[in-house]
Amino acid sequence: MRVTQYGLGVAAQHQAVDAAPAVGAAHGFSLHAGVRCGAHQRKELERLCRYITRPAIANERLKRDGAGDVVLQLKSAWRGGTTHIKMSPLEFMQRLAALVPRPLSLFQAA
Repeated sequence: MRVTQYGLGVAAQHQAVDAAPAVGAAHGFSLHAGVRCGAHQRKELERLCRYITRPAIANERLKRDGAGDVVLQLKSAWRGGTTHIKMSPLEFMQRLAALVPRPLSLFQAA
């Protein structure tokens, strides 16, 4: 796969993940499992549901250029200063497909 990076060349500062008791981090991902709300807290439940059902990529950060390539604006610059990445539509779909977890099978070998 060929991905083109664009940016200002300014290094971004990265913040460490807070080591709270209900937080796990592995392979660049973090999971915070300490959020909860009671059955009577409807506003908190709605906020939590909206958070977990949000899309992985905001439509505002995704564009197509004149050549038909997909240009994704990053939420924050990478360490090397990259602010956008550009790839073909097929490469973009391959990257999206890689994010979809495999279906669970009852007969899956351990």
